[in-house]
Amino acid sequence: MNLPRLPFRLPSISPIARITIGLVSLSLSLIIGFDIAFGLFPKETDTARQIRQRISQSLAVQATMGLGDKDFAKLERLLTAVVKRDPDLLSAGLRKEDGTLRLSAGPHALEWKPVDPSRSTLEHVSIPMFDQDKLWGRLELSYRPVGARDGAEWLQTPSIKLFAVFLVMGSTVFYFYLRRVLQKLDPSKAVPDRVRLAFDTLSEGLLILDGSGRVMMVNQSLLTISGVESSEVLGKTVDQLPWLRAKEKTASDSADVKSPWAIAIRERRFVQGIDYEVRQSKSRVFRLIANYAPILDGARAVRGCMVTFNDVTEIEKTNSRLMETLADLASNKEALQSKNVELERLASRDPMTGCLNRRVFYERFERLYADAKRRNLEISCIMGDIDKFKLVNDTFGHQAGDQVIRSFASILQSAVRGEDLVGRYGGEEFCIVLIGATPDAAVRLAERIRRTVELECGAVVPEINGRKVTCSLGVSSIQFASSSATAMVNEADQALYSAKQSGRNRVVNFGTLAELVV
Repeated sequence: MNLPRLPFRLPSISPIARITIGLVSLSLSLIIGFDIAFGLFPKETDTARQIRQRISQSLAVQATMGLGDKDFAKLERLLTAVVKRDPDLLSAGLRKEDGTLRLSAGPHALEWKPVDPSRSTLEHVSIPMFDQDKLWGRLELSYRPVGARDGAEWLQTPSIKLFAVFLVMGSTVFYFYLRRVLQKLDPSKAVPDRVRLAFDTLSEGLLILDGSGRVMMVNQSLLTISGVESSEVLGKTVDQLPWLRAKEKTASDSADVKSPWAIAIRERRFVQGIDYEVRQSKSRVFRLIANYAPILDGARAVRGCMVTFNDVTEIEKTNSRLMETLADLASNKEALQSKNVELERLASRDPMTGCLNRRVFYERFERLYADAKRRNLEISCIMGDIDKFKLVNDTFGHQAGDQVIRSFASILQSAVRGEDLVGRYGGEEFCIVLIGATPDAAVRLAERIRRTVELECGAVVPEINGRKVTCSLGVSSIQFASSSATAMVNEADQALYSAKQSGRNRVVNFGTLAELVV
């Protein structure tokens, strides 16, 4: 039977809180059990009997003294004061031997129930009174029945106070003690052996993080790559592992930007392509690509993060050896053609920036253009260029210039979606293809890129001492009756040229180029 879904989500309770509730409940159960078995706490009946016996004896002594003096008014004031002061004493009366009620305090006629003079009860106490060794009458005291209390009075009983104090203090102490202790335990013990064995069979490196980013499990592949023991990894965050460092410092390394695992957990999304280096020794370095994925439970709540590490060290070495082999096989045409095919497959990306190289960019753009024409879809193109880049090279050197190009490319790649294209057109010039984007949308994106480059591009390159780096961008669209992908690129290039001629650090739309020139 399918139960109806609640219109709201019940708050989840952490494992530490659940253990705390269990320990407090167990402790209270043990206290109650021991009390039942061994009488740890005094019974309310016994306590009431002792208190009422003392009160009754005290009143009897004082009443006897008052009876000897025949001062009944004073005796009545005494009984009235005691009844008002003691909430358990409902009424009191002095009755002569012949049954006449001589005086009373409180509603004695209503509260008093005749009892056997020789056998008083907890509620009705009868004490013989003597005058000169002669039985004069009896002092009658009527008490509240034991246990007859309202809610407020019941909460004031000692046992309830004890349980309440233990519940609050015990919960607090257990909770913070467990938080402290569980941090010191080996977190890998929480993972079943069969799960660890399954993960150890993977060739990829693997980390399982909890909601706070602490490592709960590490598989053998990653331990082999890093050359450390599991005890040096468990309980730490990824940021605290000294042997695992990002290959290049980027904007994500700054203190005000969250770590990739924190982004994956907080935003419930995948974070991919984080480049790391693991240095076992001075001569042995591994290149790893990390992907972060949030771990969700059955209620779709984030419980942690899974980090996978792909070892691409051998791929890079293979690429290097392939280039050397191609040079050695230059005299063998058939072998050269075969290697060129493989090289073309491996060399679709620009090695400096990670963007598509010009050849692959054009191939994909032409396919996208043909599809947009066939299906009557929007597609736009942006051409971007770093302003006065030659001056950067001449002033600060080619190494600084390369850093500026990388920073510029990173900003472009971050600004677009996964289905869009970013290619290095040549030198410091890059081209972007936006699928489904109108000219206005492309202009807005280009303007955001321009502002971001002006604010951030130069800031991440220490060699240029914070010098501001700007860019110019030109925008074209399939709406401008472009006849081909190449024509769209040329139109964007013309708009870029106009932006350069108009003072740089600006965006020009090819559709309004004539008005801009005028």
